[in-house]
Amino acid sequence: MLLRLFGGRVLQAAFAALMLMGLLAGCGGGRTDPTLNLSVTVDGTAIDGSPLSNSGSTTITLQSGQSLSISSNLTMDVVNSPAGATVSPLTRTGTSWIGTVKSDVATTMTMTLSSSDYPEISRTLTVNVVPTALAVTVQVDGSPVTATPVGAGGTYALTVNSGQLVTVTSNTKANFGPTLTNTRASRIFTNTTTWQAQLVSSASGSSASLTVSPQGDTSRTATVNITVTPTPLTVTDLTANGASLPSVLAGEIRAISIHSGQTLSFSTTVPVTVEQTLGEITKSNSATTSTSWSAKLSGAAAATATLIVRSQADNTVFATLLVTVDPNPVVLTLTLSSGTTTISTATVNQGESPTLAVSSGQTVTIASADGAAISVAESLGNAYKSAVSRSNTNWQATLNSGVATQVVLTVSAKGDSSRFATITLQVAATPLVVSTISVADLPVLTDVPAGQAVTVNMKSNQKLFVQTGTNAVFSAALGGVTQDHLNTTSTTWVSTLASNAPTTVQLLVTSNADSSQVVTINVVLDQLPFAVNLNIDEVAQSPSPIPSGSTQTYAINSGQKVVIGSASGLPMDFSPDLGSATANSLTTSSTLWGAVLTSRTPTTTVLTVTPQGETTPVITLNFNITPTILTLSTVSVNGVAKASNVQSGTTLTLPTTSANSGAGVVLRFNGSIAMSVTQDANAAITLMDTSVESTTYYGKFNTSAATTLVLHAASVADPTKIITINLPITP
Repeated sequence: MLLRLFGGRVLQAAFAALMLMGLLAGCGGGRTDPTLNLSVTVDGTAIDGSPLSNSGSTTITLQSGQSLSISSNLTMDVVNSPAGATVSPLTRTGTSWIGTVKSDVATTMTMTLSSSDYPEISRTLTVNVVPTALAVTVQVDGSPVTATPVGAGGTYALTVNSGQLVTVTSNTKANFGPTLTNTRASRIFTNTTTWQAQLVSSASGSSASLTVSPQGDTSRTATVNITVTPTPLTVTDLTANGASLPSVLAGEIRAISIHSGQTLSFSTTVPVTVEQTLGEITKSNSATTSTSWSAKLSGAAAATATLIVRSQADNTVFATLLVTVDPNPVVLTLTLSSGTTTISTATVNQGESPTLAVSSGQTVTIASADGAAISVAESLGNAYKSAVSRSNTNWQATLNSGVATQVVLTVSAKGDSSRFATITLQVAATPLVVSTISVADLPVLTDVPAGQAVTVNMKSNQKLFVQTGTNAVFSAALGGVTQDHLNTTSTTWVSTLASNAPTTVQLLVTSNADSSQVVTINVVLDQLPFAVNLNIDEVAQSPSPIPSGSTQTYAINSGQKVVIGSASGLPMDFSPDLGSATANSLTTSSTLWGAVLTSRTPTTTVLTVTPQGETTPVITLNFNITPTILTLSTVSVNGVAKASNVQSGTTLTLPTTSANSGAGVVLRFNGSIAMSVTQDANAAITLMDTSVESTTYYGKFNTSAATTLVLHAASVADPTKIITINLPITP
């Protein structure tokens, strides 16, 4: 059984192997390779042998610029090695390749053409490219002069006048080897196929020769020989601001650059006319003859003047000068000053950007160094200007700032912002300076800078005045000192300071912009002086004031007003000992005592004055009071004066007066002091009206029988001082 199975499997494997061998053998024996057929044409004409068969190589020759076309019966791959040739435009499909082959030199292009599906089936095509025949043409002033192009090995000769434009053109990329003899070439233009130049000369035997050959192929050359007829016109002695420049020949165009304000001059070999197109340029200081020209040329901005120097004998002969006048560069003078003192001066040139340190309050002046007009653009930061002055050539301002700041000034030529210099000013904050310290309106210190501490001595009750040059904050540590009439601004502090005892007040003056800048003022304040002033009946008494420790005695009359006041405002205690006097109309305060002192008898009033709350020192004032004597200044009856200056102790008998049938008698008198009036008893006298007003008496009397009115006027202060008045009255 096992043998049978094993033997069956072996037989099956052998049979399969035989079958596979048979199939492989059958396949190999039945394959047929495809045939690659290539049709090749040049400019549409089939080459010899086309179509080309499967293998081998074929060589063809074509002219540069001809079209090569290859088509295949199979999808093909093309590997091209063009060497020095170019193929354009190239059109490709799976079964075709079409392109125009070009080359300026002889070259060989190799192409390998193979089946895309059967790479082993291929064909090699070798293409010999014959370069384009060299063809050179010549133009003079834009007009062709060669009837037929000049080919390789050919020579073309021509004659031109000086100044004419010669153009030599090759039909292929070429090298142009110019050789100039006594000739100058200007306005030169070249590329791979063109050489162009204006040929000028003023000498005989002038010529130019060009050897034209294709690039990479010096074996094929064409020659152009040019004879240049010299011009009689030459611009000589050409100078720009004194610097010599090369001569300019007729036909040439010469570009010249000068700065505004510089002088251009030249001479000519023949009489000429100069045609001028100046545009924005101005001319000055000009001088011309038939063979010379000179002028100063100026312009605010860059501009070009055209000068055509034309021969008077032949107006077709001329030279052209293109004169570009560049404006002068900006040159500035930068000055820093303080008041009338110059701190520094510097020159700033166009394009420079200097930085200058400036203190607030200093003056910056920018001036045009050459007098040209300038414009100034300002970026002031936190600064502000004062004392500003501006003109076309000048800028000036005083710069002020409470804080450190940066000012940028861009200074440019007026009307031309491309010419400028930038000036940066680092402005320091205004330094704090206490300009004045005055006591009682008298200056004691000036110009005290920040960082200093000063001492000021003053008396109590005097005025202190402080002033700064910049905004400041004032703060005072007063302690027990009182201040009066305080008045402050951003730059001043004024106050009257008073103290009962010697003390020190500290006044801090701080910059409003920079709190680190401080001036300390220590005010040493003396004690208020202990002294009084005395007025008697509003008349000041001496000594004035009455000093501490004094004892003064004054004689007064009864009824006089005494006023004692503190001379310095120091509070005081007043202790009066009136004696037998009376203090009338009494007025008192901490600094004042006043009263009308009256006495009917001689007496002394003693007033003791001490500082308030203290017993020493003492001022003692003695007032010796004399009682006042009564005097009647005038005595009148019925309005008619009858007596005057009637003294105390006098008995005055007046003339008899009629009562005018009951109308009455009017008696009036005026006393020197307050008085009282009494009337003796007299039944015959009738008092119709009466009044006594301190020092004036008025009475109206009537009687029915002849009798005498008796009055007694007595001093109120001293009743013993009496004046008796007798007035006889009839009905």
